[in-house]
Amino acid sequence: MLAIPIILYFSGSLLLNVPREEQQAFIAFDSDPDITVPLPWVEFRGVDQKAAVTGSILLPPANKTTGQPQALYFSGYEGILSIFSDGDLLVYAGSESTVQGPSHLQDLLVRLPTNLSTSTLTFSIEPAGTQFLRLRGGYLGPVSNFEEIISRHNFYYNDLRITFLGVEIFIALLLGALIISKSTPTYYRHLGSVVLFFMVIQASSLDGDPFSLNAFYHQFMLLLPYVVCLGFRLVLEANDVHQQRIKTARRTLLAFAFILAIPIQLGLLPGAQATLIYSLPVALIIWAIGVVVLFTKRSLRFSSYLTFALLVTTISALFGIAHDLSVKFGWIDSNLLFVPLCTPIFFASVALALILDFAKTRRELEDLNKNLQQKVINATAQIQRESSKRAFVEVEQAKSEAHKNVMMDLHDGVLGYLSSMYALLEPRTDSKTTTVKELAKSAMDEIRLMLNRDISGQQGSLLVVLSVFQDQMQSRLNSMDVELQMDVTSLADYDSPSDQFNLDIYRILQEAITNAVDRAACTELSIVAYTDQRTHFLCIENGGGRGLSLASDNKPLQGTGRSNMRARAEAHGAEMSITATPTGARLLIKLPLNDSPRGQR
Repeated sequence: MLAIPIILYFSGSLLLNVPREEQQAFIAFDSDPDITVPLPWVEFRGVDQKAAVTGSILLPPANKTTGQPQALYFSGYEGILSIFSDGDLLVYAGSESTVQGPSHLQDLLVRLPTNLSTSTLTFSIEPAGTQFLRLRGGYLGPVSNFEEIISRHNFYYNDLRITFLGVEIFIALLLGALIISKSTPTYYRHLGSVVLFFMVIQASSLDGDPFSLNAFYHQFMLLLPYVVCLGFRLVLEANDVHQQRIKTARRTLLAFAFILAIPIQLGLLPGAQATLIYSLPVALIIWAIGVVVLFTKRSLRFSSYLTFALLVTTISALFGIAHDLSVKFGWIDSNLLFVPLCTPIFFASVALALILDFAKTRRELEDLNKNLQQKVINATAQIQRESSKRAFVEVEQAKSEAHKNVMMDLHDGVLGYLSSMYALLEPRTDSKTTTVKELAKSAMDEIRLMLNRDISGQQGSLLVVLSVFQDQMQSRLNSMDVELQMDVTSLADYDSPSDQFNLDIYRILQEAITNAVDRAACTELSIVAYTDQRTHFLCIENGGGRGLSLASDNKPLQGTGRSNMRARAEAHGAEMSITATPTGARLLIKLPLNDSPRGQR
């Protein structure tokens, strides 16, 4: 986008300027005929000075070898021009309605007679309602060369007007649609007011012809300060200290442009003089202040395509105005006026910027919509997980409540019946009654074990289970004249893997004591726990009875009970071994390690 104005300028210069090989005439004024002046010549006359300027045109040597008709071509003039050859009028051109405008160079082709015998022509040029007199070009060459240049001038300064108006109408419709929409940003409304103002002025009687490029140029110049001010308004952040001042200045300049347009349309002010005197100094002052602000600030909003477009087109407009004024005052020699190019560049850039901004906003909305949808999906999944977790907790609570009720029923109902039955059979001593009493006692011990495990609430506490086991077995063994010695305090810091492990250890001790009492007829029992570094051991040893039956290889015989004991231990990673002693046996259990911290199992 930055290269567009530069490309258009150089391409326009190549198309519109006269080829350099054409020879150029000189002029000499009657007031000082001895001094020749090269073209272009410009003289400021003021409004009240009506005297004509007279002089001579000194023709360069003509190349007549081509045989083509020769012509004298003036690429621009301002005023009423008369050219004579030996007193005969060759051309009379110009009037108050055919002056050079700020966006158009009036060119003139003077066909020279084939029998022209002199190399000096005389001219007279007088003001035509303007403050300048101007004469540019003065090239001598074949008519065909200049006709091609004139056709290009007509295309540039006249035919492109339709393209300019088409671009403007397109922008007006686009901005009108944005203004009607509810989500229109404020600066779109400002741009819409600018374009609609252009359309109103063009439909008026400004400069006589509302669709002339002169009128179009005046309209652009009329709003130039507003456009410059709007551009700086868009590149500043919303919280900038200059924001309110620029906003107020922009509204003031727009109102002043509307007010100034009224006397121009009524014919009270010439459009060219009013817009030029008003707009250029104001725009330059605003631009200078804005540039200082931009260089002193760091937080600029350059992400907007519209901001960039306005800055570029504003620079192009100021460059075009400076260039055209230099041409108008004769400081540079060029057949190209750049302001007619700046106008379509401005509207085309704004149109492209608006389209890109719209596309960018749409993409951002689509991305936002996708993000919102993904967040909704994630939130829904989270809610489902929380719902499943809550349902699981509720089920576990219900199971716990049901388990608690079962435990209460066992304690209050079944245990009570067994205790009553045991109390009724206590006085009787026959063998059958004794067997029933032992079974009832075992059943009560099992129920008490279940109740103690549930009430203790100490998951993984093997020491508690062994303490309950000691309480239950102590009185029973005493009644059978079996001395029990038990020391398991070293298990106070041991965390067993699970409650099932504790129950299986309890069953292993039950089976070991049953074998020691019933089969080995022991009189002494010892249950000791000890620690070797990080490993815990549980040792059960009986004595005072029969020794352990050995196989032919001197290893203990493996019965069903011992196999079950070993299976229970190995199911939890424990190791169990049995060795024979002279009056009994020794059972050693290597407890498994549990590296999980407390409270995380």
